[in-house]
Amino acid sequence: MDFLKVKEWKIFDPVPGNWVVKPIYRLSIQIVLSVRMLMEEKRGLPDFLVIGAMKAGTTSFFHYLSQHPQILPSIKKEVRYFDKQYEKPEAWYRAHFPLRSQLIDGCITGEATPIYLFNPRVPQRIKRHCPDAKLIILLRNPTERAISHYFHIKRRQKADLQIGECLVREDDRFRRALEKDDLQSDGFRQALKPRGLYAEQIRRYLDLFPRDKMHFVFSERMFENPSHELKRVFAFLGVSESFVPKDLKPRNVSSIREDVAPEIYGKLDRFFAPHNAALAELLDEGLPW
Repeated sequence: MDFLKVKEWKIFDPVPGNWVVKPIYRLSIQIVLSVRMLMEEKRGLPDFLVIGAMKAGTTSFFHYLSQHPQILPSIKKEVRYFDKQYEKPEAWYRAHFPLRSQLIDGCITGEATPIYLFNPRVPQRIKRHCPDAKLIILLRNPTERAISHYFHIKRRQKADLQIGECLVREDDRFRRALEKDDLQSDGFRQALKPRGLYAEQIRRYLDLFPRDKMHFVFSERMFENPSHELKRVFAFLGVSESFVPKDLKPRNVSSIREDVAPEIYGKLDRFFAPHNAALAELLDEGLPW
């Protein structure tokens, strides 16, 4: 009997910077996973993956999905197996998901790791382990995404560098990270502009997965009318479309957002303009920004 049922045991990341909670959290995760790995052969792999993009509302979105009675989520939102934890055995990954015996009456399971969209190594790895998984991609105005990402970094690291300086310096940092093939470095993970180049990231998945296995959600539309967007997602996932989550409040909203100069917006808008055009052509639909 699996006494750590997913719906009853959810593990959330601790408050960033809380150094008292973090060691306890990490130890508890290790203990829980060690126990769950004992039954890894009875556990399935995810039916769906929310693969990005970062700062596009994936925390809120995964919380909405997790309220559905037919969706048994991973024990933590961001498993990060296919990028940061790939040296671990597949048994470790399976330990994050419910027993196959729990996935009855149309129940499914999945996880959400936003860096999966951006990391070029991930698509092949997902294809190898989860070839039939459905992929959900959240997209946000890349200018707003980049600015939100900057404040995310500032909040976690208490950095004093202004956003204009970050944008100037990041090209060189990102180039060096790629040259060193260091996809865990800050130069890669903290890239503000490259993460908004959605079309080239999506193409890497389209080279490996059929289009009908992918569903795109524009975060602007999701937060404007979450019930409508979720109904479309539930239909894509094959679960009951009539369910409406009770809690549709946005989550993980930054508390230190500051005004950003119009010239920064203009610079980013000009940079992303051709990439947005490529995205609209790739998806064959208009963008909400």
